[in-house]
Amino acid sequence: MSDEPQVRFRIEPSNADYDPNDDRWIDQVNDLVNELQSEVGEVHKEQTAVSGMKGGMEVLELILGSVDVVSSAVDMFKAWLSRDQSRSLEITIERDGKKETISVSGNRIDKEDMMKFMEAAFQSSSING
Repeated sequence: MSDEPQVRFRIEPSNADYDPNDDRWIDQVNDLVNELQSEVGEVHKEQTAVSGMKGGMEVLELILGSVDVVSSAVDMFKAWLSRDQSRSLEITIERDGKKETISVSGNRIDKEDMMKFMEAAFQSSSING
């Protein structure tokens, strides 16, 4: 077992072409969740209330137990985003009392930046799983 802590990433998927409550979009997000759960780590879904929006925005929490799976997670994000140029992800980690966020989209994917961002989350000793 690794000495590394579990790290929790907050993932906000969005799409310029679909309403967040559209069944087609919900299916796309569910596909991402299923892929991540089967290959990378634990994923929890939650609805965040948004004023004026029925049902709210779906937010994912990805829990990684090792820096070794970061590359797999990044590859999955890149593949999922590449399938539809209107998709985007906002990935947030809270570290040292501050929130840090990276945004990636289907038409602007910087794998190296995503890798650095996610790997850095494992470097902080103040992260608790």
